[in-house]
Amino acid sequence: MNVNDLPKKIAGFIEDGASGSFLALALELFEYQYTHNLPYRRLCQTTGITPESIVDWEDIPAVPAQAFRLFDLSCRPVSECPTVFYSSGTTSDRASRHWMDAEALSLYHTSLRFNFDSQFPNVERLWAVMPNSIESPHSSLSNMLAALSAEQFAGADLTVFSAQLTEAARQSIPITLFGTAFGLMELLSLSKIMLPQGSKVIETGGFKGRFQEIERPDFYDQLGSGFRVGDLECYAEYGMCELASQFYSRGVNGYLHGPHWIKTRCIDPITNQDCLPGRPGLLRHYDLANLNSVIAIQTQDRAIAVADGSFRLLGRASDADLRGCSLTAEELWST
Repeated sequence: MNVNDLPKKIAGFIEDGASGSFLALALELFEYQYTHNLPYRRLCQTTGITPESIVDWEDIPAVPAQAFRLFDLSCRPVSECPTVFYSSGTTSDRASRHWMDAEALSLYHTSLRFNFDSQFPNVERLWAVMPNSIESPHSSLSNMLAALSAEQFAGADLTVFSAQLTEAARQSIPITLFGTAFGLMELLSLSKIMLPQGSKVIETGGFKGRFQEIERPDFYDQLGSGFRVGDLECYAEYGMCELASQFYSRGVNGYLHGPHWIKTRCIDPITNQDCLPGRPGLLRHYDLANLNSVIAIQTQDRAIAVADGSFRLLGRASDADLRGCSLTAEELWST
């Protein structure tokens, strides 16, 4: 395997799905990560799985997302990784850490750009209800919006951002407003803003315990009435610090869809097998854009999946729910 060709192969597959095979690239990426990512190799060894022993991408061992809090899951020395993203926008010791060297960061940007452009073609003005990447250098979301050339970010004073957005909304150019659910509600608490016709609102991240939880239909009603957009112009984005790719849904009843370079399974935590159709389980992602970390991640996100690979989130499972699904972070530590 020529390691130098792997990022180019994956980038080519992202840009043109007909230019490669997900299975072939997944197996090649797994071999690379098994060889160079020591904590990941130790996990694989506890399961008895090696690159020579698997024939399908579904056989690739998944790392519990909590392990990103305990280990530097990196194929390159972290001293050679100028970029690191932390979960929840914090730098605490218990935050997940996703290290990226220059090649991994470049592939991440390729992934998010092609995915976003395919979901939202011809976006002319992108505004972000979040700090910029200079103020929050370890936020993958801020980095993402910067890479997508967001025109304006919300600083510490949301009142200023609200006034700027109100002024911009007086123009006829549609605005795509991207923000956390918490940030969007804080913005609407200051003033309702009539966005130009053709505008979109993309929410992400939930409320993180900082705002009274709102049922999804009520939340979308407030977005629609507050920004004067219809239900089908309200979108959701689902991503993780530990993942390089994102999922999007449209409307209050929409299912989250990912791009062709990520596969998602809904796992029964008791049997460790795919859930029956319509049954809730835990999401397990296989992301080709995760170059420097691990391709397969077992999440604590409960969801119901459908046949086309899309899913609807139900919430977060407890640590106890993971016991039968994969090694927990503590078990991985003991190895």
